[in-house]
Amino acid sequence: MANNDIPKLWLVPDTASIMTGERKEAAESFSQQTTVEIDSGHYTPETSPDAIGRTIAEWLEALT
Repeated sequence: MANNDIPKLWLVPDTASIMTGERKEAAESFSQQTTVEIDSGHYTPETSPDAIGRTIAEWLEALT
């Protein structure tokens, strides 16, 4: 993941996340990655489905 040319989208919730410390640093080092912070509550897919959908659609459009 860190060194391939596959585009990646990392959606980061603006509230508490399990991705901290070394895990977060490793994920942030991936090449060809777009990171987007999502305004969300505790369960991001349940509280912010529209934001997730828009972000994915915009990211996919930018790839083409």
